[in-house]
Amino acid sequence: MFNKLNKGKSIVLFLLLTLLVGCSPSNLSKNKVIEDKLIISTYSVENSGGISLFDVNSKVEKTLVKDRKVAVSGDLSKDESQVAYADALSDSDPWQIYLHSLKDNKVLQVTNDSPSKGGARFVNNNLVCFLTVANEMTKVAKLDVNKKTTNIIDKVNLDREAEAFDVKDNNIIISTLSNSLNIKTWEENGGEFKPIPHVILKANLNGEKLKEVGKINASYIDSISYSSNQNKVIICGTDINGNSGAGIYELSLDTGKVATIVTENSIATIKNSSAKEISRPILASSSKDENIIYFTGVSKESAQVTIAEIETYPSTIYSYNTKTKEIKEIYNPKIPSKVFDLNIK
Repeated sequence: MFNKLNKGKSIVLFLLLTLLVGCSPSNLSKNKVIEDKLIISTYSVENSGGISLFDVNSKVEKTLVKDRKVAVSGDLSKDESQVAYADALSDSDPWQIYLHSLKDNKVLQVTNDSPSKGGARFVNNNLVCFLTVANEMTKVAKLDVNKKTTNIIDKVNLDREAEAFDVKDNNIIISTLSNSLNIKTWEENGGEFKPIPHVILKANLNGEKLKEVGKINASYIDSISYSSNQNKVIICGTDINGNSGAGIYELSLDTGKVATIVTENSIATIKNSSAKEISRPILASSSKDENIIYFTGVSKESAQVTIAEIETYPSTIYSYNTKTKEIKEIYNPKIPSKVFDLNIK
């Protein structure tokens, strides 16, 4: 009887252990559903601009804005009820910020002053940040969409120019450079941009507590984006910290150190990848679990096309796994297009 009871207990224990192992975090992570949604702004060979929401897991694409005459760029609100984007209605009109309600399909123009604007990002349903020009200098502005009032985030340094920014939970990160040094370097090198210091700043939305969190040398910074936990920043640019050509990097906000994620040179060495190079503009966003970097690239199978009267390669969006170093194709526009803006929902 004792042996039978022990044998029964052993079987039960074995089954419990099997269930526990099967439900362990390591096994669950293998079957983890990717919840990332990408907000993608494109301009096609048909001279049509648009913004889409792409679900990485289901591969379902939802059109948010379509049939624009220019390469619009923008963002989707957290509740997915409206899109904020920059658009120019004609060649003679300055770029303005618009809100497109996805509930009733109405479009509202929320700025009307002369400086052009771009790169709209939602803070919440009532606040939108974007790039604009103030005193002949590119700066980040904050717009109250209800009051239609605009305030410049960084008013202190009149030589400090914003290149790119991202906003998350009332915190803003901005890539900046010295405008005078940039022009001087450009003139001294026959109209070519060469590496100069670029300062990464962090602030709240009132422009207070402005703090330098990193510094890099680069010829150009295309984009910058927060990681999900806001402890890292993804930086995309050219000739960064001695690496020639396009590259995607990670800045730790805790240490200020910059690590290389992937560069134009390293892509060529990655096996079984259909990407042959990084696309321009250089755009990247980190997944919610921070293990994946989504970036714009050029497929090995693509041929040159004409977009906005320029011969270029169309863009494809890829994922780069920071652990396995694998590159996979994630999104290829149905109509050959350039991706001009990329962020994550």
